[in-house]
Amino acid sequence: MSRRFLLCLILMAVGLGHALSQDTVSIADFRYPETKSIDWKGYLNGSFGQSSSETSLPDFAHTGGIPGIMTGHSSHGEFNAYTNFLFFHAKDNHDHTFQVSASGYFQHRRSDKTTIDTATVGSEDSYTQWNAIVSENWSYLHYLTDEGFHFLGSIATEYRRGVTRSSSGGNPPTLIRYRDERESYYSVDFRGSLGAGFGRLRDGTFVFRALRIIERLRDDGVITRPLSRREMLGLIDRLATEREYTTNFERSSKYFIRDIVEELTALGVVLPGSVTPFSALRILESFQERVNPRIFGWRFYYTFNDTHSLSVTEGSYDNFQNDWTYVHEFGFQFGHPLSLLTHFSGSLILDMPTHNLRNRSTVRAQTTISHQIGEQLEVVGSYGFFYGVDNVYSFDFESFQRSAAHTIEGNFVYFIEDRLRFGTSLIFRSGYTHSYGSYVRYNPVSISYSEIFFSFGLIYNII
Repeated sequence: MSRRFLLCLILMAVGLGHALSQDTVSIADFRYPETKSIDWKGYLNGSFGQSSSETSLPDFAHTGGIPGIMTGHSSHGEFNAYTNFLFFHAKDNHDHTFQVSASGYFQHRRSDKTTIDTATVGSEDSYTQWNAIVSENWSYLHYLTDEGFHFLGSIATEYRRGVTRSSSGGNPPTLIRYRDERESYYSVDFRGSLGAGFGRLRDGTFVFRALRIIERLRDDGVITRPLSRREMLGLIDRLATEREYTTNFERSSKYFIRDIVEELTALGVVLPGSVTPFSALRILESFQERVNPRIFGWRFYYTFNDTHSLSVTEGSYDNFQNDWTYVHEFGFQFGHPLSLLTHFSGSLILDMPTHNLRNRSTVRAQTTISHQIGEQLEVVGSYGFFYGVDNVYSFDFESFQRSAAHTIEGNFVYFIEDRLRFGTSLIFRSGYTHSYGSYVRYNPVSISYSEIFFSFGLIYNII
C-alpha cells in the first residue's frame, strides 16, 4: 500500500513538474539571440496633368465694347524618388544599426492666359522647385562583459539642398511687369554621441508575448501538451527575431506567424493543420496587445553629445547660421519583474550643457509600475519629475525657460473581446516656469500651476 502511494506521489510530482515547466520561465531569463539583416528599398512616383479653358466675355454694346474671348492653359508635373538602406546586427553583447535614406523632389507648374478683345493681352507664370535630402543614422552598443562595462556611440546627420524659381510677365510688358526670382538653400545638421557605461539592461517583453501566445492557443484547444523550459526559450528566441521579418518582407506578419506555427508543429506541441485562421489571428494579437516594456536589470552610463547646425540661404534675402552646443549626459536606468504580470522600472537622467551650465542643466526622472490581469485588464501607475529647460540642445543660450514639474498618472484599461472596451486615465501635474532673457519681455517672469485631468473612453460593439 505504501509503495503504491509513494509511486502515485512520484507520478503526480513528475506530471505537475511537466505541467508547470513553462511557468518556470521568467522575464529575467531572456538573452538576445543573434539576428541581423540587410535591406535596401527604392520608391518612385510622379504625377502629370494639363488643362485648358475658354471663356466668352460679355458684349458691352452700350459702352462701345465688343465681345472678347479669354483662353487659358496650364500644366503641372511632379516627381518623387526615395531610397532607404538598413543594416542591423544584434546579439546578447552587441547591437549595431546603420541606416541611410535619400529622397528627391521636383515640381514644375506653368500657366498662361490670353484675352482677345479690343486688344490682345497675355500673361504667363512659371514655378519650379526641387530639393534633395540625405540622412544617416548610426548607433553602436557593445558589452565587454555580460553584465558589466560597455561602450556606446551614435551619429546622425542630415543634408538638405533645394532651389525655388518663379517668374511672371505680361504682354504688353507695361501691363504686368516681368519678374524672375530665384532662391537656393542648403543645411547640414549633425548630432554625435560617444560614451560608456556599467551594468546591463535587457528587454524581456518577448518572454511575456511568448506566454501570451501559448495561453491563447491553449484556450483554443490547439496545444497538445505543456512546453518544457528549453522549448519555451526556443520559442522566445524565435519571437525575438521579429525585426528580421519586418525588415525583409512587406507582409511580414504572414511569414512570421507561419514560422511560429511550423516551429510549434515540429516540436509536437500542436498537431499539423490544427491551427485555424482564427488561432493564427490570435497569435498576431499577442504582438498588437498593449504591453508596457518588460525592462529588467540596471545600468549607469555617460555620453558626450555634440550638436552642430549649419544653414545658408541665398536669394531675395541672404541668411547664414552656424550653431553648435555640447552636452554631458549622465543616466541611470533600472527594471525589475515582480512577476510575469507585474513590472517595475524607472530612469534618472542629468543633462549638463557647456553653455550656461548653472541655468540650463536638466534633470528628468520617471518610475512606472504596471500590472496586467490576463488579457483583459491592465493597470499602470507612474510618477515623473522634470527640472530644467525643455530643449537642452537649444542654440539660444541667452533666452530660455526653466521649469519644474511633478506628474502622477494612473491608467486603467478593461477589454472584453469583441464587445466592450473601457479605459480611464487620471493625471495630476504641478510645477512652475521661470523665463530668462528676451522671454521676459513677452511672458511673466514666473508662473506656477497645478492641474488635474480625468479622461475615459468607452467603445461598445452593438451588433
